[in-house]
Amino acid sequence: MNLTAAQKEALHHLRASYVGPEAGDEEVTANLPHRQYAVGMLFPVEAEARGSHGGGNTGEEVSADVPDGDVEESGAGVPLAEDWKPSSVALSFVTDGDSVDVDFSCGTYVAVEGDGPRRWRRTPFSVDGLDLRRGKGPERLSVGGVSVEIGSRWRDFQGDSLVTVHIRVLSESTGDDRLDIPRTLFQVHLAAAPCAGAEILEYDTAGSIDTDPEAAELRLRYRNRKVYAVGHGMAADWEFAEDRCAKVFLDPVPAFVVPAVETTGFDEGTAEVEALELGHLQQIDKDPEAVLRSLDAFLEAFAGWSSHQMERAEAFSDDRAVAVRIAGRSQDAVDRMREGIDLLRAPGRQDLRTAFSLGMAAMRLQMRQASINRGKPEEHVPEPRWRPFQLGFLLVSLASTVDEGHKDRDLVDLIWFPTGGGKTEAYLGLAAIEVFRRRLAHGTAGGGTAVITRYTLRLLTSQQFQRAAALVCAMERLRATDDRAKGMAPFSIGLWVGNEVTPGTRVEAREALKRLQKAARPEEANEFQVESCPWCLMPLTPRLRSDKPEDYGMRLEGADVVLHCVDPSCDFAGELPLAVVDEVLYKEPPTILLATVDKFARLQFKPEAGRLLGLGTAFRPRP
Repeated sequence: MNLTAAQKEALHHLRASYVGPEAGDEEVTANLPHRQYAVGMLFPVEAEARGSHGGGNTGEEVSADVPDGDVEESGAGVPLAEDWKPSSVALSFVTDGDSVDVDFSCGTYVAVEGDGPRRWRRTPFSVDGLDLRRGKGPERLSVGGVSVEIGSRWRDFQGDSLVTVHIRVLSESTGDDRLDIPRTLFQVHLAAAPCAGAEILEYDTAGSIDTDPEAAELRLRYRNRKVYAVGHGMAADWEFAEDRCAKVFLDPVPAFVVPAVETTGFDEGTAEVEALELGHLQQIDKDPEAVLRSLDAFLEAFAGWSSHQMERAEAFSDDRAVAVRIAGRSQDAVDRMREGIDLLRAPGRQDLRTAFSLGMAAMRLQMRQASINRGKPEEHVPEPRWRPFQLGFLLVSLASTVDEGHKDRDLVDLIWFPTGGGKTEAYLGLAAIEVFRRRLAHGTAGGGTAVITRYTLRLLTSQQFQRAAALVCAMERLRATDDRAKGMAPFSIGLWVGNEVTPGTRVEAREALKRLQKAARPEEANEFQVESCPWCLMPLTPRLRSDKPEDYGMRLEGADVVLHCVDPSCDFAGELPLAVVDEVLYKEPPTILLATVDKFARLQFKPEAGRLLGLGTAFRPRP
């Protein structure tokens, strides 16, 4: 694993913070060690656990955490305490030798005697080159007064030996966490190396049972990723020397460098590249032939790649069926993309072409504004382009999104791409098309909530809200300036999260505004959750308390608290199309609703929340 200097520093900091010792081998810490560190610890065995093991009999076993069908199933159970406070860890691997050399190290902490605040001193311990071999019983060690067992189990496997080396704390718990600190092992490290002339072999899982189609596909996809050890209670890793696995070891904080994903590029000046340009795509209602010609070229490029993948899949031998199934999904995507393009080409779908054009115009406007907010002069902002996977997602999902009776309506299209790759923009582009289409097709009845984005509990990122809100701002700009969108119902975005986070009623919102204007540090008292204008990024609250109401991006209008940009030159200085108060959301359902899953769980207890689904409104409910 090759790390940059910055990555090495970050990983070192993480391991020092979570495993320790943060201040050196003989550190003295004022914090309780079991509270300061989170992983890499072995605790004294609970009394009932000891009883179940027959007073330390290592014959008692708990099943290891290895999938059914793995080689580990051949009698490789180890005495693991798989609970909140594990007292043992283990490492399994395959070797062609009859012994292994084991290195073990850890630290123990004892209270420092004397006056003053309680402190804990670390004492390091290590033993290297411990010889463990077939038929040899476990070794017992005293580590800072803690009784520890290190042993191994050997099983025959395809002419070699499947070995599980374990460490187990034998000392019994006092039942008091603080009193157990001197009996706990910290920063546990376990490594094993083959004896002279022997090797650690691949931990071969080729004989695994494919429990379901996904397991078979994962096995095929990762067939070239070799595994040399499996950890129990901790992750396993290995080191190579001279193209051979020289050592396997446990790692409480495993790390892996995820390689960058490079998107497929097209030659400049080709029709495929033109299809990626939003400025070109938004001309589809005025010059459909030119846009559709470029989309056809884009589709054919993907279809050619898909056909090549199927040829490769057909060449597989034993796993041909699995490979063909994987490649077949890309061909399904080709068919769905073609169906989307055919819809855009259909003579009677001018409404869809207009919606597609407005969606592309809104995304183009939002992307250009994002570049301007990053400091790029407006005249130097490059023409926004989709990445190929983003345009592909739009075309794949288009038909099943706009056709309520489509056969793929219940199919969930997952965008699988690394963070920062453009997933949010891809689904926002599709959302924009559908929002405009509903209004064009159904008029006023096409208003209301068209898109619901659900997040897990409070894990709603401000960046994603920022981009979605910026799109809504762009759509509002089009509603004010584009004849095709003029007269449409206003666009808005709502934040529907727990009332511990945002006000639930207008009364609560007014009280929240009063507290905000009285707070010494308004940014810390902002219960409206919106920190800056989504269009120009101007902060909506002053850094310190101000007596000027215009310094705050929230003002009282009648019974409502209205959000607005504090920059008079911003297009949204009058009002931002944002709503965060539950009562307002129910009365005026927003176009795009960003919600947390716990809110949906309470739908049955909030009849008025049904308005978000179009129930009891003039808007057309979604099926």
